[in-house]
Amino acid sequence: MTIETEIIEKAIRRVERERSLLSAEQCRFRTFRTAVSRATADEADTPSGTATDLVDIYRETVMETPDFETAYDETLKESLEEELSPSLAETLLSNAPLTQKRKRDLLIATNAAIERRERFRSELDQEQESLETMLSELMDIRSKIRELPACSPRQHTIEDVLDIWEAYDTLEQRCNDLLEERQRHIHRVKREAREDDRGYILNEYLYHDLETAYPVLSAIAKTCETIDSRKSGSTFDRTASVA
Repeated sequence: MTIETEIIEKAIRRVERERSLLSAEQCRFRTFRTAVSRATADEADTPSGTATDLVDIYRETVMETPDFETAYDETLKESLEEELSPSLAETLLSNAPLTQKRKRDLLIATNAAIERRERFRSELDQEQESLETMLSELMDIRSKIRELPACSPRQHTIEDVLDIWEAYDTLEQRCNDLLEERQRHIHRVKREAREDDRGYILNEYLYHDLETAYPVLSAIAKTCETIDSRKSGSTFDRTASVA
């Protein structure tokens, strides 16, 4: 592992941690959904019970998810409003009667919270796949860089320097191809976020406290700098005519 690729390893660990947290959240929301489905409510839209127990269950399930405070930093009221809706939060917190309509609305809102996490989980799966592909490719490129000498006509014939330079050009093109692929991935994720009206940009959300919010682009850029440095080990100009 090199300094250039270590940041991608860090990014992969961030994604894995986020996926683990999402799975825990989904599990807790399913437990809450089960409690809602079992709650007693009249067949008509007349009161037959209250939402007090559901508030306690929400607090003991959803808000007890590991790292909840770190991830959300929300009060009970804020969490209910964000995950369910302001009106349902008011219903639950005011100990309002639990009617069939309110129970149905709670189930719909809880299902929506679970589905949001399922969509985000799919997005994280794609992100991790992209990161792992980029890491594997960059490690291979850097391995091949180590196998090549610096371009120096003082140590090699002009013909050898040309061959070495050509090999570096091939590796540089591979870097450019990776750069384009990763940029397409980032732009697609941003486009989908705008279409879904999400309140976050994935890279900035996941990697905000890394050295950069775009770890793959940074690793590729540093690898290109290494290639340029190795190529510039010579003042030989391959465009010049050879006597």
